[in-house]
Parts: sequence; structure tokens; C-alpha cells
Amino acid sequence: MKHTVGHRKAISIALAGRILSLEHRNNLSKNKTKWWENHPEMRGFSSEHSNAISLAKIEYYQEHPMSSDIKILISQRTKEGMDNLETRKKLSLSASGRVMTPESNLKRSIALSGEKGPAWKGGISRLPYAFEFNGKLKEKIRQRDNYTCQLCGITECDCIEKLSIHHIDYDKKNSSESNLVSLCRSCNGKVNTNRDTWTNYFLENVITANKELQCQQ
Repeated sequence: MKHTVGHRKAISIALAGRILSLEHRNNLSKNKTKWWENHPEMRGFSSEHSNAISLAKIEYYQEHPMSSDIKILISQRTKEGMDNLETRKKLSLSASGRVMTPESNLKRSIALSGEKGPAWKGGISRLPYAFEFNGKLKEKIRQRDNYTCQLCGITECDCIEKLSIHHIDYDKKNSSESNLVSLCRSCNGKVNTNRDTWTNYFLENVITANKELQCQQ
């Protein structure tokens, strides 16, 4: 059943200011998930529908531009939500079963390439590593970290390959031992986004733990 524009506005006005309880929001989320599970044929929009939605959003934000304060607030709340494990699980479930077309993958790749990407840091990924960042130093860091990924906890034996050595501040020239940490291949790829968050995480957790271990020794 499709609502008219007037009907949708009336619903919007009727719901304005209403604060839903956590239990109510959870029930709505579960019902929505069940509906998508029972209607797999409805996943995804046609190209015409997607284009119409995109154009409508562009026109709306051109007429109603957001202030910088609102943009900062949205960014902060988004980061807080993505740091929540429960939120990430919900997003994963809602996206399960969706198949990206080659065209969609190409558009996404172009949209996030270069300076547009969330991990872009001025092209520093192309800079060479420091001379002292060699096999001997890497093995020393692995031994210090007990041959264990410092993010997920998997051991090098279970990885069936050597752990990667990650620069905590993402500066390839800074090869001091306090700036290096052992990660498995999967986690090493994961920390290439939200770099500030991961830098703070390793500074607060891993480095502190290593200092305590050195004091005990």
C-alpha cells in the first residue's frame, strides 16, 4: 500500500517528538529484519528507483544545506555507533544476502579512491619504509608480542604465516619499537580505516601492556 504525500506528512507530524523506548525500537528492528528475510526478492532497488532517490536527496540538501556543527555532530555519532559491537552486528545482519553488481562495485571503488577514501592521508602509503625496518626488527617485535596478534589474539601458529608488523602512528619512517605492534593479516587490513581510533586504541592498550610486561621481567 502506497501512502499519498499528504498522508506521509500527516504521519510525520503525528510522530514528531515521540520518544520510543529501547524495547520498542528493538521490536521494530526485529520485525524489519524478519520482513527482509521473508521478502528476499525485494532486496535492492532498480537502477531507475536508485537514481530517483539520489536526485531527490541532492535536490533536498541543495535547498536545505546542513551547518558545519550538524555535520560534526553526525560524524561523531556515526563513529560512536560503529565502535559499538552490537551496532556492527545489526548492520552486518541487515546487509546479509545482498549481492553487489559489478557496476555497483566499480562505482564504490571510484567513489572511495584517492583523496575521497576514508583512509587517505596525503599519499603516505607510497612512501618507503625506514632502513632499520628489517626482518630482524620485525622478528624482535613478534617475539615481544609472544607471536600473538595484538588485536584479535590469534597466534602465529594458527595463522600459518608470519604476523605483520604495523606502525601505530602510520608513519613508515618511525620504526621505534614502541611504535610497532604485531597483527595478523586480517587485522592489519582492518586498521587502515578510522586511523585515529586505532592509534588511540594501541597507545592506550598495547603499549601500556608491553610496559607492564617489561617491568615484570
